[in-house]
Amino acid sequence: MRNSAKRNALSHRMMDERAVALSDFAQEKIRVAILRAEPGAPVWSAGHDISELPVCGADPPRDADPMEAILRAVRSFPGPAIAMAHGSA
Repeated sequence: MRNSAKRNALSHRMMDERAVALSDFAQEKIRVAILRAEPGAPVWSAGHDISELPVCGADPPRDADPMEAILRAVRSFPGPAIAMAHGSA
């Protein structure tokens, strides 16, 4: 999934899909994962989608936070997970 309209900002859905993909890759014994934007994108990622940040300054529980889930997925992936950044990040 892409989010080019928002300069590839990391939405909850995008992070969830990436975490599932990394888990699937591990089960399929894929040896390396390359995280990249679509070819020609001017920005690799604008960061977290600010429209999905918690309201009222309340932090979500760590287990329910999509950013924590994608970070756990990258850390637990059995091979290298490489960010192929073109443009700004």
